[in-house]
Parts: sequence; C-alpha cells; structure tokens
Amino acid sequence: MAPIDTDSDPDPPRQVLRSDAAQAAPLPPAVRGEAGLFISTQQVVNEAVKETEVLTEMPLRRANLESLAPAPAPEAQATDRMAPRRVEWMQPQSRLVVLTCREPSPAAVAAKGNSGGLVAALSPVMERHRGTWISGRPVTKASAGDSARNEDAPYHCVPVRYPANLHEGFYTRLSNGVLWPLYHSMLHHVASSRSADWRDYRRVNQYFAATAAEQCTRGSFVWVHDYQLSLVPQMLRELVRDELEIGFYLHTPFPGYDLFRTLPWARDVLRGMLAADIIGFHTRGYSNNFCECVNKLLGVGCAADADEIVVDGRRVQLRVIPVGIDVQAVYKLVDDPWVRHAAKQLRQQLGSERLLLGVDRLDYTKGIDRRLEALDLLLERHPELRGEFVFAQIAVPSRVEIANYQDLRRHMEQLAGHINGRWGTESWTPVKLLCRSYPLRELVAWYLAADVALVTPYRDGMNLVAKEFCAAHRDRPGALVLSELTGAAEELTEAYLVNPYDLEGMAEAIRRAMCVSEAEARVRMERMNRCIHRRDAHSWVEQFLAGAQCLKRA
Repeated sequence: MAPIDTDSDPDPPRQVLRSDAAQAAPLPPAVRGEAGLFISTQQVVNEAVKETEVLTEMPLRRANLESLAPAPAPEAQATDRMAPRRVEWMQPQSRLVVLTCREPSPAAVAAKGNSGGLVAALSPVMERHRGTWISGRPVTKASAGDSARNEDAPYHCVPVRYPANLHEGFYTRLSNGVLWPLYHSMLHHVASSRSADWRDYRRVNQYFAATAAEQCTRGSFVWVHDYQLSLVPQMLRELVRDELEIGFYLHTPFPGYDLFRTLPWARDVLRGMLAADIIGFHTRGYSNNFCECVNKLLGVGCAADADEIVVDGRRVQLRVIPVGIDVQAVYKLVDDPWVRHAAKQLRQQLGSERLLLGVDRLDYTKGIDRRLEALDLLLERHPELRGEFVFAQIAVPSRVEIANYQDLRRHMEQLAGHINGRWGTESWTPVKLLCRSYPLRELVAWYLAADVALVTPYRDGMNLVAKEFCAAHRDRPGALVLSELTGAAEELTEAYLVNPYDLEGMAEAIRRAMCVSEAEARVRMERMNRCIHRRDAHSWVEQFLAGAQCLKRA
C-alpha cells in the first residue's frame, strides 16, 4: 500500500525541461542556497542534472518548475534578485503537516491505533485536521516510477523525493555519523566533519522544506521531527514567512555547550531550530542545555529554565513534554489470549526460573556491551545465581550498512559467547541473543514472560521500551533496571536506577531486582504505571499542539 500522491494528473505528458533526470526529485522554484540566500529554479535544475545523471528515462512530474510560484515584481527584481519568493498556496492544503525523516510504513498507517509509536499517537489528530505526513524517500532508478498514492490511508502521506546520491552524506555520514553520537554525548563515535556532507544535509532539508511549503495553507501548523531536519524550520519560514506556525520536537537528548560547540555548524543548527514557534524536549535538562548553547553561541539572552526565547522580535516557546507510549494498545494486547499463551510458551522454551530481558535497537548508545559485562560480573560474584536465570537480549538490526554497527554486533556476539562458555552448562545457557525485530504483539508477549527488564543505555532521549515493559506489568509483579541517563529515568523513579558506566553498581542492581519481593515489585509497578498512564502518547501530542494557535481556531 503506497502513500498518497498529491499530483492531480495521473499520467503527465513526457516533456523535457533539461533532462528527465532533473525531474527525479523536483523542487519548488526557490530553495535556499549555501550562503543563506535563495538560488533560482534553473540553478536547482542544473545541479539536479549533475546529481542524478544515473537516473534516466524517469517520468516528468511537472512540465515547468517556474509555474509553481509567481515571479517577483519588477521592482523587487531590481532591488534584490536573490530574495526568496513567496509561495502561492495550492490545493490540497492541510491544517496539520508532520515531517519525519523516515516514512511510516503503510501497514502502520492502516493499523492506526494498533501500530504503536508515533503513528498511533498522531493518527487521530491527523485525521481530525485533514493532516499530511511528509517523509523522505531517496530516488533511485528502481524507485523512480513508484506510485505515491495510497487510497486507503486515513490522511495524506507525501514522499520527499530527493536524489539518492545525497543520502549518504545527509543520512549516513552527517545525521548518523556526526549528530547522533554528538547528541548522545559520545564524542569518541563522532565521525570526521566534512563540508560536503553538510552540503548534502542542507540540500535534503531544502527538499523537505519545499515539499512542506507545497502542502500548507495559511494558518497551517507544521510539526517537524528530530535532528535530521533541524534546518527545515528556518528554510520553511523563509519560504512562507509568518503565514503558518512551525513546531519542532527533538526526540534525542540535546548535549551541553562544551559538547555541542564541537560541531562546526552548531550555530546553523540553532538558527534552524529557533525559526520554529514551539520547540519541544523530553526533559528540562535538555531544554536547559539548548538555552545555554543559544546564549553562548548566538548571544541571545536565554536564562536557565526559560519557557521562551525572544529572537528577532519573535517569541519561541520552549516546552518540556516527555513522549509517551500508546498505553491502551499495550493494555489491550496484555489481555489478548494469543499474547498470554505466547508468553507461557516462551517461559517453557527457555526453561528457567527467572527471565531477564533486554530489548534494544542494535546501537552503540544502548549499552548492550556493558550490560553483558555486568551479567558476567554478577555470575562471578554470586555463584548461587548460576542456573537460576536466562537473559534474552533482543537486538533489532539497525543501520547495517555502517561499519561501526557491524563491529558492534560482532562484539556483542563475542561477549555472549564468552559468558556462555565461561558459565554455561549442558543444561543451561545464560545468554540468548535474538538479532531480529518483533511486532508489538510479540514484544508484549516477551514483556509478559520476563521478570526483569534491563534498560541500561549510555544515553537515551527517552526510551519507550521501559514504559512498554511497565505497562505490560500493570497488574503483575516485575522489576525494571533503568539507566539514570535516560529521559525515562526522570519519570520512572521506582525503577532500579543505575549508572551505565558503573559495572559493579549495575550488577548489584540486577541482583536486587531479581530478588525483590512480590509485594514490593507490585507497589513499584503500580506507581510507575500511574505516571505512564498520565503521560501517554496521546497526551504528548495534545500538550505539544496546545501551543498551536492555528489549530485552536480550526
């Protein structure tokens, strides 16, 4: 089921502007140039031809890029030939436009409330406001003719088609190689910063901003998500000025000043984010870090714990709104007979008195290696626990094309092999690795089967696995060992909080969680579930959009 295409002509004529390759990823007539100015459509086409020479014989999506916006008045041309052109609003127009780097799967869009995550949280409000979901789709020769229409979707899903040769610099090297480790305070993983990658990052952000401008109407609210698109608010603002409201939510931590200043383009990222009307963070600490960077790098007055910043006469709201889970979806699955039966089968197959569980994307920020080392230490110091538990680590493959992630998987497998070889017996294997993904239904079965969840990242913006595990144990005992360096630790204070860099402390916390009484475990879970229920995914959406004046008027 493909996303909806907004082109009105189902079979446009094959005309040639410069080259069919230039039409692989069309841009509106003005996008932002490297020096902060706007470059002409013809320049964009010329560059697109160079960038997409490999893409030939592609359908022409528009006969004339210049027709998408009016030419500037003669006097404007005389005074400033490079000034940004205003966008003419076109149909269809959405009251709410959401931008994410990666597109929601068609299955998740169709499932809505049963899908979990961001899609489930946003679907009701997207339908209510005739929303449009914009997400990236790099164009390759194989995908150039793909349809973007999804007749069954409850709202528009619009792909941003950008040249595939920009993807490596934008996504792999700049977003994942530089920004991701930097935002998680792991400088030793930050790749060398290259200006060519930054140019690719900027250009893909231009494609997103231009596509968003096409989908908006006066009074729309555009909600931009995460660090991959941090320049979009400013680029979009310069395309449409003050005729819509823009929100930006950062799903990762925001690093402190001493770390963030190491980014060569730190000021550009701050300016990009500050063009939004509302900026959201998981925790007050992340918001304070942002304020400190704005103050010291841009010279804009911003006190600690500030709720707003005044930039060029504009008031920018700073909101601390921790993201939540779809609690009711987890509760419903817990009562599913199939899920309960699957949980019992898991316990029987693993054949252990206690089940410890880790569920993570395979990423160096998740601390899986240190977690395994803590288990090794636990078994060394507490021989009475040998044979008493099995630790199942679900590691969802991620960014498999990146060498660091391939090395991480090998290292994790080596650690697991070391533990199993050192402590295992013919009848007991302490660690089981499962390098695969599971749908939410099967994950809830794992949560139900487990006695203890180990959620111990080195750094994490929030971590929803911790909340999902607690929701699955709403009316049953269970224990959560949680890194204090996650956003979730500020809410789930009844967890066994640990410093992921403290090996001995982590091993002891795991022992305590395994040995907790049923009565204490129930009390802790009940308290954490009250917090999770109060701050669920739907509450997160409602709180963020509460600051959007345009939606209040809808």
